[in-house]
Amino acid sequence: MSTGICPSCNHQNRSDSKFCTQCGHKIRDDDFFGPRLSVLTQEQNKIVFHLKKGHSTIGRDIENSIVINDDKISKFHAIIIYEDDSIWIKDLESKNGVFIGGKKVQDKTELYSGCLIKLGSTMFKFENDTSNSINN
Repeated sequence: MSTGICPSCNHQNRSDSKFCTQCGHKIRDDDFFGPRLSVLTQEQNKIVFHLKKGHSTIGRDIENSIVINDDKISKFHAIIIYEDDSIWIKDLESKNGVFIGGKKVQDKTELYSGCLIKLGSTMFKFENDTSNSINN
C-alpha cells in the first residue's frame, strides 16, 4: 500500500512508517474504523485523535488525553465519555465553552458522526464508522 517515500520531502522511510522521520509529514493512513476527532485546519495535514472506551479529556495541559495548543482552550476544557455504544462530550466549566453545530453545550451531549465541535478557536469533526447515527 505504501512505498515509505514521503510525499512532501521525498525522504525514504521504512515501509510501515506513518510519518516521515525527516519532516514529520503523514506518509499513509491506517484503515482505522471507529470513533475519532479530526482537527480541521487550513493545512493539508490532518490531525486525528482515535477515541478509546472510557474517558478522554481535552485541553492545553499535558495531563489531558488530547492536548491542543490553543490559548483559547482551557487547561482542562472538555471530556469525551465513550461508554457502551454512545459517545458524549461535556464541558469542564471552561472559559470559552464547547459548541456543537454552533450551539453552546450546556450538559453532557451525545455526539453523532459528522458533527462539528468548536473548542476555543479549534474546530473538530467527529466521525464514527461503527455507528448508525442520525445526523441532526
